[in-house]
Amino acid sequence: MKTFQNNNFSKIIWNFIDYILLPVLIFFYTPTPFKNFIIPWDDGQFSAVVNELMRGKILYKDVWIPYPPLQIYPLFFTFKIFGATILIQKIYFYLLGGLGKILGYLTARSLLKNRFFVIFFSIILLSQFLFNHIRVSLGLIILLIIFKFLEKKKYFWIFSTGIFLGIAFLFSQETTLCALAGAFGSLLVFSLSDEFPKKVFLKSSLLMFSGIVIFPSLFFLYFYSVGALKPFFEVLIKYPIYVSSGFQGLPFPVIDISNSIFSVRELLSLITDTLFLFYLPIGIYILTLIYLVISGIQKKFNTEKIKILFVLIFGILAFRTALGRSDIHHLFFSISPAILISIYFMERLFIRAKDLLHIKSLKPVMKFEVVFMILLLIMFLVYFMKVFNLKNFFEEERLINYWITKTNVNEEGLATLNLKRGGGVRTLTEQANHFEKVISYISKKTDYNEPVFIFPQQAVYYFLADRVNPTRYCLGYLAITKKMREEAIRDLIQNGTKKIIYELDQEIDGISGEEYSPELSEYIFENYTIMDKIDNTLILRPFNVNERREPFKSLISTFLIRGYSLQRQGPLYIKLYYEEIEKFQKLVQNFPSNINYHNYFAILCTIGKNYEMARKEWEECLKLDPSFNPAKENLKQLEIFKK
Repeated sequence: MKTFQNNNFSKIIWNFIDYILLPVLIFFYTPTPFKNFIIPWDDGQFSAVVNELMRGKILYKDVWIPYPPLQIYPLFFTFKIFGATILIQKIYFYLLGGLGKILGYLTARSLLKNRFFVIFFSIILLSQFLFNHIRVSLGLIILLIIFKFLEKKKYFWIFSTGIFLGIAFLFSQETTLCALAGAFGSLLVFSLSDEFPKKVFLKSSLLMFSGIVIFPSLFFLYFYSVGALKPFFEVLIKYPIYVSSGFQGLPFPVIDISNSIFSVRELLSLITDTLFLFYLPIGIYILTLIYLVISGIQKKFNTEKIKILFVLIFGILAFRTALGRSDIHHLFFSISPAILISIYFMERLFIRAKDLLHIKSLKPVMKFEVVFMILLLIMFLVYFMKVFNLKNFFEEERLINYWITKTNVNEEGLATLNLKRGGGVRTLTEQANHFEKVISYISKKTDYNEPVFIFPQQAVYYFLADRVNPTRYCLGYLAITKKMREEAIRDLIQNGTKKIIYELDQEIDGISGEEYSPELSEYIFENYTIMDKIDNTLILRPFNVNERREPFKSLISTFLIRGYSLQRQGPLYIKLYYEEIEKFQKLVQNFPSNINYHNYFAILCTIGKNYEMARKEWEECLKLDPSFNPAKENLKQLEIFKK
C-alpha cells in the first residue's frame, strides 16, 4: 500500500513537472520581440489592417490581407481592450509565440518517451523565435488530438480533430491543409491495421469533416451578411495557391559541392552552413519515408509509426512554404516537424543501445553495435547543436530578461519610440528618429480622414499616423495580380489621393516594391511629383496643371532624389530610364531651340554617367541662352559627378 502511495505521489510530481512547470518555463523563456527592430511590413500589415477595421471598414471587402480572420480579429479586440499601440501588438505576438513553443513541447512529450530528448527539442525551439511559429503549431494541436484518437480509439477525439481543424483553417489555411492531409493519411493507414475495422474509416472521416465545418460556417454567415463572402472565399482558396507558387518567392538555394567532395574540412563546412539547412529536411523526410515503407512491408506498422506518418505528411507539405519563398525565416517557420522526426530517431538509437546494455552476455558484434550507436547519437546531438546554433539559446532576449532590464533607458543603440501609438516600445535609435519625423509630418500636413497612400511597404505608418488607406492594400506586394494593382490605381484616382508617402530603398527579399508593383509605380511616376523629403522618404503630390503639360521634369527629379547610380535601381527604373533617354533624343532633334529639353536630357545623361553627352547638352543650352543659370551650375558640378 505504501509503495502504491509513493508511486502515485511520484506520478503527480512528474505530471506537475511535465504539464505545468516545464510549459511555464518554456513560455517565459520564449525569445521576446519587445526590444527589437520594428518590421514595417510584417508588423505593419496587421496593425494597418486592424486600424482600418477600427475605422469601420469591413475585412476583405474594404481592406485586403491574405490571412484568415482569426489572425486579424483577436488583435482587433486586443487593441479595443488594452489600447492600440505597437507595444501591445508585440506583447500579443509574444503570447502567440510562447503558445507555439508550448504546443511544440507538448507534441514532443506525446511522441517521445525520454525527457532528455523532449527537453533537447524544446531548447532547439527556444533558440529561434520563428521555430514552431503559431501558424505551424496549430497543426500540432491537430496532431496531438489525432494521437489521442489513435491511442484511445474513441470517436470524441476524431470529432474534436475536425473542430480544431475548422478553427485552425480560420487562422492559417496552408497549415490546416497540411494537417488535414496528415490526419486523413493517418486514418487511412490506421484503417488498414487489424485494430481498426475497415467500416469505421468512413464513419471517422465523416465525423472529422462534420467537425471541420462548424466554426467556418459561422464566419461564412457573417461575411455573407456584410457583403464580403466572395473576397473572403478568395482569400481562403487563393492564398495557399499564391504561397505554393512563390508569388513573393526567392529561388531555392543551390549548393556548389564541387569544391567539397575531396576535402573533409570543406565538407564539414558545407554541412554546417546555413544553406545546408534547406536540404536537411529533404534528407530527413526521404529517410523517414523509406523507414515507414519498410515497416509497412514487414507489417510492423504500429500506432507510434502512424504518428510519425502524420508528422511526415504535415512536415513535407509545410516545407512547401520554404520552397515557395526560400529565405531562412520561412525555413525556420517550416522546419520544426523535421527536427521532431530526427530527434525521434535519435531517441530510438538511445533506446536500442540501452536495451542491448541490459543484456548480460553481449556478443562482440552487439558490443560493436552499441558503441557505434552511442557514437552516432553523440555525433547527431553535436551536429544539431552546431547547425541550429544552440549557443543562441543563451544569447536571445527572453521575457524574464526584459522584465529585469526594461528600465535601462540608456541601452546602446535603442530608443523609445516617442509616438502616441508606440506605447513606449523600444527600437533602434535611427528607426525611432525617422518614424517620429515622418509621422509628425503626416499628422500635421494631413487631416484625420484624408486618404494617404503609403508605398511600397511601410504599412506601419498607417497605424502610427492613424490615417486612411485609399486602397484595399496596405502593402504594395499584396496587390499580387495585375488585376489587383489596376484596382488599386482606380482607388487612388476615385479617392482623390493628394499625398503619397514614398519610402526609398525598401526591399523585401532583395526585391524592391517597384518590382513587386510595376503598374502602381509607373502610375505614381507619371502622375505625382516631389513635395518634400524626410531622410529617405519622399512626400509626393499630384502634378498641377502646368506640370501635367510637361511631366518630364518631375520624373527626372524622382530619379535624382533617389541619389543612386542607375546600376543600383531595379529593372523598372532601368526600363523607365531608357524610355526617357529615347524620348528626349527625339525631342532635342525635333525641337533644337527648346532649352528645357536640352537641360533635361543632360540631367538624364548625368544619371547614366554619360558625362560628355551631358556637357554637350548644357553647352548647347548656353548657346541658346548665355544667362541660363541651371546649365552654368550643372557644368560646375559635373566634375563632382564624375568623381
